[in-house]
Amino acid sequence: MYAAVIADSTRVLGFDHPDTLNARACQAPWIGTLGDHAEAARLLAEVVAARVRVLGPDHPDTLNARSMSGR
Repeated sequence: MYAAVIADSTRVLGFDHPDTLNARACQAPWIGTLGDHAEAARLLAEVVAARVRVLGPDHPDTLNARSMSGR
């Protein structure tokens, strides 16, 4: 489900749009729940890096992503 939302959001809004980043951040925990912890960690690291770049290191969404990823 998230893959389709992310694909559509990326196409319409762009890969680094805050709404796309939110969908990407929501997908990662589900991937971890399914047992692919390495992929979940990789996705969250990408979201953290993108949020730092787009929103800045002190933005609440960046800090939230960092807390989810342990970074």
